[in-house]
Amino acid sequence: MKKYVIPAMILLLSVFLFGLLVRSYFGVLEFPGVVPDRCSFPDNLSCNDFLIKTEPPSISILIKNNNEFDIDILNVVASGPGITGICIYPLDALPLQLKKSEEKLLTISPCAFSSPNKKYKYVINISYVPSGNLNNVDIKSIVGEIFAKKY
Repeated sequence: MKKYVIPAMILLLSVFLFGLLVRSYFGVLEFPGVVPDRCSFPDNLSCNDFLIKTEPPSISILIKNNNEFDIDILNVVASGPGITGICIYPLDALPLQLKKSEEKLLTISPCAFSSPNKKYKYVINISYVPSGNLNNVDIKSIVGEIFAKKY
């Protein structure tokens, strides 16, 4: 009987850990305190810093143009489970020119946020064209993510 106790305990522990991993993978379990705040964008536009504020309600992103050419940003929209409604970069400030290797702070405001003090994933969609191509022939679009808590 004793020779079956240790393998049975190992099997039960393995099943328990596997169950936790599966639930975590599918989002049933959340570990927001363990996961650090992060901002990730494709290589051609990098996110060097960010801030999500409740007063005034806004999302600020410091982006850098890593393309081999200057770009004109046509549209910036934020969405995700942490936002209720529409969160768009001010249209009167567009198009926004971003030279090659230049950094600029984009502040998307006003935003309507859902419940406070919780980490959320915010999806940022940026549409742009190479500078001087404002006839919208070659519109490119990238999607970045911010995972953070509002401050």
